[in-house]
Amino acid sequence: MSTYLTSLLVCVTVALTACGSNGPQPAGAPNGKLVSTIYQGRILVGIEAAGVGTIALAYIDTGGLHVVPMAHDGTLAHPAWAPDGTIVFSSDTNYNPKLAEFAKDADVLVHECLYVPAVDRLVNKTKNGATLKKHLLESHTTTEDVGRIAAAADVKVLVMSHFVPGDDPLVTDDNWTEDVKKNYSGRIIVAKDLMELKLPV
Repeated sequence: MSTYLTSLLVCVTVALTACGSNGPQPAGAPNGKLVSTIYQGRILVGIEAAGVGTIALAYIDTGGLHVVPMAHDGTLAHPAWAPDGTIVFSSDTNYNPKLAEFAKDADVLVHECLYVPAVDRLVNKTKNGATLKKHLLESHTTTEDVGRIAAAADVKVLVMSHFVPGDDPLVTDDNWTEDVKKNYSGRIIVAKDLMELKLPV
């Protein structure tokens, strides 16, 4: 099995390098972390290319090898498996429908989020507001798109975290969830520091 996973890691590296300008492009063979398991008939793999900080998600099913590059270098995105359920973590990334395929039927999806009205308030009082807004929108997922991901993945629970911006006192929990609910009808949790969520959900 270890030989097979090593071969898979090489295949994923090639696939990631072929992603071009729309995704991370690791340089050289990765020698970072590899997490894998078999879940619902799929071999799932979380990969970190050490030295470049790129994280990718991959899985193999009857359709072949699927690679899900994250759209924000230097962040961590990976699945975690436990006897009582499956959790998929996505850190900084813009809207990525492939993540929904990877997270399909997970018990919990932990996803970062961006609230556009609060970003607009932030950039209006920032010297380089247009540049900042472009960066934030390219690096994070709007709350409405988070709902699309959660709905497409059909996850049991969506945990919203890593809020952008995270320091706007005008933003309430209802603000964070209102656009999510346009697309996702499941249970939504707005994460708080030191919050615990027990499995099974």
